Amino acid sequence: MEKEKEVKETKKEEKKETKEVQTNEPAITADDIKEGGKDCLDIIKGIFTKPFDVIKKFATEKKFLAGAMLMIIAALTKGLYRVTTLKNMFDSKSSSGFSSADLASVLNGNYGLDEPNYAEEFFKSFGYGLLEYVAIAIIGYFVVTKLLKATKVTCKQLVAATGVALSVTALAFLVNAGLVYIDEEIVSYIRGYITSFGYIFSILIFYTVISELAGIDKNKLFIAVSSAFIGATAVVDIVQKILD
Repeated sequence: MEKEKEVKETKKEEKKETKEVQTNEPAITADDIKEGGKDCLDIIKGIFTKPFDVIKKFATEKKFLAGAMLMIIAALTKGLYRVTTLKNMFDSKSSSGFSSADLASVLNGNYGLDEPNYAEEFFKSFGYGLLEYVAIAIIGYFVVTKLLKATKVTCKQLVAATGVALSVTALAFLVNAGLVYIDEEIVSYIRGYITSFGYIFSILIFYTVISELAGIDKNKLFIAVSSAFIGATAVVDIVQKILD
């Protein structure tokens, strides 16, 4: 009896120690972040040349950290593009190098003759961008799993899918942030084309990823993808109305 009691006590201690070790271990380690960064580079390098290979390799639950990082990177580049556009417009002596969308963004900002607070504009654009991208993942997950009953899809997979899709958006913002300093009318059109290209390419990537992951009737995929993007836009619009 005493021996059995000792065995039980030993097992309890082992379980307790194991639980403490598991509790003390960080959810995400430095090595995970390093690997996630490497995955982000691999995604960006392959998204145009081998998009299907990138989707199969990185739109998985194990790669959700890279997806989350790309969502943040896309939001950061959106903020950067916003600031570079505003800065160059207020420094420029001519409006020929800017599109109607650029001019509208300034008019909607109600800056008047005062130069905007660039730090505030950056974080505002970054925050709304990140909110939109997170909303795409969450709404996409809800539509696919709850409404279309694709129960095998996980939230982490949708985060990875969204990140892979937004890698193109991030590149488009980054390129445009540099092109905005070229004060030529034709360049303003090129920037518009790049923005449209990035947006359309991202939607196509997201559609393909959902098609690969969900295994549902392809006729329903259009609803899932469009609902995710439109729903995310609606969320951002509502939040902006509340805060502004």
